[in-house]
Amino acid sequence: MTTDKVEECNCPAKEMEECPEDKKVDGKCPEKVEKQESEILTELKKLQTSYTSMSGQLEKLMTKEAELGIREIPKPEAKVNNSSSEPFNMKKAIEKVQKWIESDRSGSCSIDIPVDYLRGINTVKVKTPSGVQERYRNAYSIENKVKEALGYTGTQALVDVDSDVAMEPGQTSFVPVTQFAKYKEIEKGSDKARFFKHDLPSTGTQTPGTTATVGTMDIEAIDVTPSTITGVHLEIDTDDIENYPYDVVGTVVKASAAKFDDFIATDMLDTVSAEGTLTPLAWIKGSDGTVITHTDTASVTMDPTGIATGVQKLEDYGYLRGGAKPVCFLHPQQFRELVEDSELSNYVQFANPGITQKYQMAELYGCTLVRTNTVQEKDNTTNDAYNAIMCIPQHSYGVGSKRSVNVKFHEIPEDNQIWATTNWRIKSGVIDANSIVRISTTK
Repeated sequence: MTTDKVEECNCPAKEMEECPEDKKVDGKCPEKVEKQESEILTELKKLQTSYTSMSGQLEKLMTKEAELGIREIPKPEAKVNNSSSEPFNMKKAIEKVQKWIESDRSGSCSIDIPVDYLRGINTVKVKTPSGVQERYRNAYSIENKVKEALGYTGTQALVDVDSDVAMEPGQTSFVPVTQFAKYKEIEKGSDKARFFKHDLPSTGTQTPGTTATVGTMDIEAIDVTPSTITGVHLEIDTDDIENYPYDVVGTVVKASAAKFDDFIATDMLDTVSAEGTLTPLAWIKGSDGTVITHTDTASVTMDPTGIATGVQKLEDYGYLRGGAKPVCFLHPQQFRELVEDSELSNYVQFANPGITQKYQMAELYGCTLVRTNTVQEKDNTTNDAYNAIMCIPQHSYGVGSKRSVNVKFHEIPEDNQIWATTNWRIKSGVIDANSIVRISTTK
């Protein structure tokens, strides 16, 4: 007699049970369908996570291979479209422009660079006890390294040349002063940035049974309108692009970024802060803190007393409540006069010898010190002057930006040139003049 072999089923008993006919939907058991869908979704999530990880690793590998010359990364299209969901990448943007230059150069090619990114080309975030949040890089960079140039002259053919281009500042100040102002990007459909300030309400006796006297409190709107288009226009010969070993596109962008920083610093500390334009809380001599009405005065140097008096004026008015710390923008000459003053000799020798060793003094009398030559140089009849500005960070000044910084390249074939035009629309304004002290010295 023979018997048929019965194979064991490892399935749980519940899975062997048939779904009752009255519970089936479209001939299928809903519970089983739901379970299968859940399992499929779980597997899909695992695959997505794995794909994301592998994609990131693959991108890093391809980038490394490209750096080693093993693989060539395909160059993007010439048109640069900045997406809010994708961080701006300067390296890719320059590659797109370079591809346009190396191709037929039809039409034009433009880059819209976010203002924060453009400023980040030259600046780096820092944390200091004095409250400074940005400083300029020791070596300027786009992504990794920057090769700087404001222009080019001289013979370069048939010689072994350095592909790195040094930048000659030409008395341009590279001080990131925007960090000390309120900054606002102006949305589409608006033409100005609006800031507000208010005073404290008046008080009065409130008698029970009697309606209280109505107090007053003024809220004022301050508008900053960046109506003027400003920028840099360069005309580049096409044979120069073909002959020069350095990155012309990157050089134009980086040099324009430096000029942008200088523009906004000058506008903030000179244009809107100039004599005859700004009426500050106090206007004093840098030597002794004496109140003045003009700067045509001889032999006035920057003295610690001038700084201390400015701090006192702001504190008297109530601006240093809550631990607020003022900032003072000094011309380099004023800073030198300050650190060389005999009143600081003990402080220099015993408390902080780095002042003379490194020529650094971050603050004095609780005030942050920032050196910049963008403060106003007043051309007087007899004695020219420098006007330092002491103010409250993120309070005294506001900066409004209407657009990203646009860099456009356009070929002029009949002239054998490529025009590079960088432009921006940005403006600073005084929000609270009473929080500003002008400190003047003789130039």
